[in-house]
Parts: sequence; structure tokens; C-alpha cells
Amino acid sequence: MPEDFDPRAWLTTQEAADLTHYNVRYLRQLVNEGKLTAVQRGGLFWLERASVAAYLAESVF
Repeated sequence: MPEDFDPRAWLTTQEAADLTHYNVRYLRQLVNEGKLTAVQRGGLFWLERASVAAYLAESVF
């Protein structure tokens, strides 16, 4: 994660789960599959807000 970390550009897995209604485990699976951009910092996984939004846009039927 860059030194100039801007928390407004990142979401914790719990925040992303609350916004997307996806389970935290599912979001971590997407990270492991390379479908979401994430970094670990301070014991938390932070998902890039833009990658979550892009995944949601692609997932809409």
C-alpha cells in the first residue's frame, strides 16, 4: 500500500460487504482470484473502492 494511503479510496472487507451485500468470505475469495484489488494493512484487508465498483458494474445482469 502506498505511503500516501487515502482511506477514502479503500474499503475494509466489512465495509465492502455492507455496501454490496456480499459475504466477507466471498469478497476475500474474489481477492484471491484476482477479481478485486486489495492490500493487507494493520491486520485488515483493504479493498480498492474502484475495483469493487467495477466488479459490481460487471456483475449487473
